[in-house]
Amino acid sequence: METTGLVSASDSFTTAYFEGQDTLVTVAMRGTIREPINLLNLQIYGLHCYRSVEVPLYLALQLFETQQATISMPEWLKLDRTRAYISNEMESPGLQELQPHFFEVSRRLLIVFREHPDEHASADLSGGATLLAIEFNINHLFDIRRQKLRDIIDAAIGNRRAPNLTNATKFELIGLDAYKQFSDSFSEIHQLSLYDSAGTA
Repeated sequence: METTGLVSASDSFTTAYFEGQDTLVTVAMRGTIREPINLLNLQIYGLHCYRSVEVPLYLALQLFETQQATISMPEWLKLDRTRAYISNEMESPGLQELQPHFFEVSRRLLIVFREHPDEHASADLSGGATLLAIEFNINHLFDIRRQKLRDIIDAAIGNRRAPNLTNATKFELIGLDAYKQFSDSFSEIHQLSLYDSAGTA
């Protein structure tokens, strides 16, 4: 299987990354913010020192960068979970369901976690080694799913019918050249965007 990792989808990253900014993550506050925080679709009534709270990723990054909070690693990104994703993906003929912005959000969070790798040490791995293993698993998962998508699209082209894109993420689809070509042809024939069908197929 060809392996290029997430870099191969760099053209889609900017768009998908911004769409993933509303993903909720847990932060542990290092200080107190008493004033209400007004966000686009949420109002937070104060953040208190030593307490953990779920906030959108864009706020979590701001709090982290200003040293007002640390970001906790989500359960869905931990090493054991990423190993399970790979196992499940290899055993299933279809695509398994992932967190909606799994690849772009995990990529951004790993950048954050590398600033303090020792916080992510496990019983048998250092923090740095744990983060490297997580990154390797995410890239491997991406490659497995990309090959599945290519196979699904090849079959759809042969059958001249819409592919079943259930559980495919927009990040994956935008970065797939074969999908782009098929999507253009499909749209011309059916006046329908396959991006819309990805969540409903």
